[in-house]
Amino acid sequence: MTQPKSIYNVYSDLFKKKKNWRYYSRMSFSDVPFLDKDTAWRFIETYFISGAKESIVKGDVSSIKDRILHSVSVFFLGIFLSNRLLDKNYKENECPPDFRYLWFLTSLYHDYSYFIEKDSKRLIAQGKSTIEDIKRHLLIEPDYDLLRDIGVNRFSKEDIEKYFDYKVASLNELGNLIIKAGENDKKHKFQDDPFLFLLILADTLEPLKAFPNEKPEKLLKKIGVELSDNAIRIKVLDNSLDYERWFNNIEDIQTWMNLAIKRNESEIEIIINRQGFLFF
Repeated sequence: MTQPKSIYNVYSDLFKKKKNWRYYSRMSFSDVPFLDKDTAWRFIETYFISGAKESIVKGDVSSIKDRILHSVSVFFLGIFLSNRLLDKNYKENECPPDFRYLWFLTSLYHDYSYFIEKDSKRLIAQGKSTIEDIKRHLLIEPDYDLLRDIGVNRFSKEDIEKYFDYKVASLNELGNLIIKAGENDKKHKFQDDPFLFLLILADTLEPLKAFPNEKPEKLLKKIGVELSDNAIRIKVLDNSLDYERWFNNIEDIQTWMNLAIKRNESEIEIIINRQGFLFF
């Protein structure tokens, strides 16, 4: 069996072709964003700024900087997996307004609730103790004073409300995905919710979170990944890497996801139930 391409090379190839990850055509970013926290954060900032959403990166989203490399890595790993897991029709019709945009938000915010919980004392001290307070804190509901401050008062109140109704619907759907990821009373099946299945896979397989003491570039070069018609194959390319705990965590997902795991020394294979699957 041939050696799989390293995750570093997989990410690099994806990054070189901007259409793979860029939702905003005006966005320009040339530095590889998955090797250090500062560049990863600039990548996140540039993504939002390119969509005229500067206020987001000036707010509490900055609290996720501790996991920003994990978020960016999930973003690129998910795009790589989606090229086999999700067909074009699904991406176009089930991931509005665009798969890349929805996946970017999911990759960034899937750990955000952890920081809200961690920061709960400060929020409560500020009088933000109910779900409605938190929604407003995250700009999920209109704050017209803030909107005037950031310069969108040129739009009518009705247009702003329509825009927020659309955004709230998108965020609610995103929230539902993340909530469902924590429900373990039944095994998650791909055909039940392909996007959620992709999120769980990418979040579990992403290696930077599993090896926080490793240099990102060296780590991504030590691990190979490839896709076949019904499986994801991960192989450790450098045996100096202590991968036992990571592989154990990957094996655990078969207890609550509808898939199978095969493990052979420094290699692990995730085999997907093909019933209703969108491989092509």
